[in-house]
Amino acid sequence: MSTRRLGSNRSWMRCDVRQPPIREIYPPGWPGRLYACPPEYCCACPRQTECTPRPEKGRTVSRLENEELLDSLRERMQTPEAKTLYKLRARTVELAYADMKEHRGLRRFRSRSLLRARTQVALVVLVHNLLTVDRILDQCLVEDKTVVTLTAVA
Repeated sequence: MSTRRLGSNRSWMRCDVRQPPIREIYPPGWPGRLYACPPEYCCACPRQTECTPRPEKGRTVSRLENEELLDSLRERMQTPEAKTLYKLRARTVELAYADMKEHRGLRRFRSRSLLRARTQVALVVLVHNLLTVDRILDQCLVEDKTVVTLTAVA
């Protein structure tokens, strides 16, 4: 089922080989949708090797409520601009997380309650922000040769 098309009321799905519609097997209140294709259709399908590893058991396809948004994001992330931007994220955002885990001890919480865990995360983020401010101030002092002062706002 490399190309899938949802029905108008999302209660069925059709693959690109013109098989009969695949029916939804979970109730509409479930957070996602699960569609099932009977094994007799999968065994007769010419594209069964691309679609399912075990055609004798049939095929199920699960879709989240907002799967279309995820599909569009996946397509957008395949562009060269998005790949360049994502590489920049690895050097900026992910580096902060790695620093918090490796050097600030955020791999495991020190206490049990949710309030204490949130407090520990808040303190680690505060330390990270203070170190960032310190690094920026050091760069300003080196580049401008001027004294930068911080004033407390009361």
